[in-house]
Amino acid sequence: MSASVGQPQRVWATLALVVVLLGLLLALRLVLIVPILRKKAGLKVNQKPRKRSEDESIKVAVFLGSGGHTAEMLKLVSALDPARYTERIYFVSHGDQFSSQKARELETSLASTRTRIKSESRREKDDTSDSTPRVVVEELPRARRVHQSFATTPLTAAQCLLVCIDHVLVRPLKASWRTGTRPRRRPQSDSGRSPPVSRKNDVFADLLLLNGPGTCVPLVLAVYIRKVLGLHAPHIIGKFRRRMSRLARMK
Repeated sequence: MSASVGQPQRVWATLALVVVLLGLLLALRLVLIVPILRKKAGLKVNQKPRKRSEDESIKVAVFLGSGGHTAEMLKLVSALDPARYTERIYFVSHGDQFSSQKARELETSLASTRTRIKSESRREKDDTSDSTPRVVVEELPRARRVHQSFATTPLTAAQCLLVCIDHVLVRPLKASWRTGTRPRRRPQSDSGRSPPVSRKNDVFADLLLLNGPGTCVPLVLAVYIRKVLGLHAPHIIGKFRRRMSRLARMK
């Protein structure tokens, strides 16, 4: 009788130990990837993006808020070289037709400009591949609607997080497995050298531009889930006063 009673206790004790160990591993991983936690732990914080070759394209994801945030972000995107930043993904909140329309108008303008200068660019004359920009506009459910009760906010925030995880993690991995390519790991920068990186389908983006908080928070959390799993994650730029200087480092 005592043996039968003690066996479930050992099972629960083992499960508790496994949960504690997993929690410790997760906490250690967060300390290694979250800059503010690395700083508090006395570790070196290295947020400098890796050097890229001149012919390497950069995939950009942009979250467009509403009103002035959209105008601010589109002004920044319009300053990017479409020949270098060839892939752009726009995220807008559900029902934000204004931001979606403005993003498409900007891409139409960029496409016409690119067509006009194509014959004048020696690099594009020598390039026989299809360099037409690939643009996608995706809708995300709002993390919190205007005047929404704080009691129901966790539910909508969780829904938004799940959709963000689908866009940031699940879809790229599905595309990777469909094409038979292996998920790309994060480049190691501790040695001061970054290995050559080829374009993989599992890459969500190389650069994420956003202006939060709000729906930006679940989007950033989804990016950090990629980091926890050791997958390639985009460089996040969320402070307007730092955007132009950090974009210069990406070149």
